[in-house]
Amino acid sequence: MPTLDAERMQMLDEQIDYTGCTLAELCDIAAHIDRERFAERAAVVDREIRRRNALPIDLQEAVSFEGGLRVGSFLYFGRTVPRPLVNLSFSTTTLEILGSPLAFMSSYRFTREEIPTIEERRGWLLHGFQLMHTRSDYPPVVLFLAVDTEPIRKALRARRWDVHLPGSTGAKPRPQRARF
Repeated sequence: MPTLDAERMQMLDEQIDYTGCTLAELCDIAAHIDRERFAERAAVVDREIRRRNALPIDLQEAVSFEGGLRVGSFLYFGRTVPRPLVNLSFSTTTLEILGSPLAFMSSYRFTREEIPTIEERRGWLLHGFQLMHTRSDYPPVVLFLAVDTEPIRKALRARRWDVHLPGSTGAKPRPQRARF
């Protein structure tokens, strides 16, 4: 009868299919795999990550970010769900905001046609992205709150969402004042 260690080693020697993993899962595997002991598997994971990143943006899976949410009739008065209880997920065609079960909030799902533009907010109190949507069944103000807006902005623009600062044409962000 084989020992538990022998069974474990046999399982480790079997080929694992990483194509069913999400990109986030693959990145987690790549970050935590013992590259000395499992060099072959690490190479397979690295190849799969490179393959996925080389896909046209329309074929890539949705990206997700954690943050908070403010919804209501007005920007500074509304219901706020604190970070990190909200998840913003988007692809080239849809954008979805989901709350954790602890947040006791509605989920919001939009198509590209329902969000003509997204305004990036960089205020003293609010950092995030206000979805300028056309859905009458959702609150007028839907603002995803984020600590660091740069990676979200880059991902939104890479997936061809119209993101700009309020009052700008969307072509370029406003220049920052010099601080002394």
